[in-house]
Amino acid sequence: MLASISLFAVIFFVALTPGPDVLFVTRTSLSKGFTHAFMVILGIVTGLCCYVALVVLGLSNLSENMYFLLGISSFGACYLLFIAASSWNAYMQIQADFKQQRNLLKYYIQGLMMNLSNPKAMIFFTVILTPFLNQDKLYLQGFIIIAASFTAFMMVASILSKFRNILKPQHTLIINRISAIIFLAFAVQLFYNAYQQMMILI
Repeated sequence: MLASISLFAVIFFVALTPGPDVLFVTRTSLSKGFTHAFMVILGIVTGLCCYVALVVLGLSNLSENMYFLLGISSFGACYLLFIAASSWNAYMQIQADFKQQRNLLKYYIQGLMMNLSNPKAMIFFTVILTPFLNQDKLYLQGFIIIAASFTAFMMVASILSKFRNILKPQHTLIINRISAIIFLAFAVQLFYNAYQQMMILI
């Protein structure tokens, strides 16, 4: 019981550490509201389920394949560049977003892609976390990991979405521009990681 509580606490706080996932939940909560942020969270959690499945199925050695990591890093960097550009150029959508609901499925897919394109998430689950998991309790521990991550992101969305009602379109624009810069920084880091992996392969 104590081990399960400890695992939940560790994953909960890891989910809150700065990274693309929590940043995207934060940005969506402030600019779009809880419903859209919830769809992003569902997408992220779906991605986490995929990583947990890799561990349960014993496929954690994928994270040691340099070609696989190169592909994931490159794709992740390109996707973060796309998100950064979308955030920076979101001015024309802001007024409409405050007046009408947008396609919720789009936010689910973005959350899913955000998580799956993050090689650090894969490395955390398949390399760092795997040695500490009990092979006899993988399904239970996988559930705890997903539940802890979901709880952390839901807490962020629940708190920050309350501020959306007091934000004006110009405030949302500032949030989007700041998010774009941070996403760009993450993308540059992934491009650098991909470059290092390519140099090793060459």
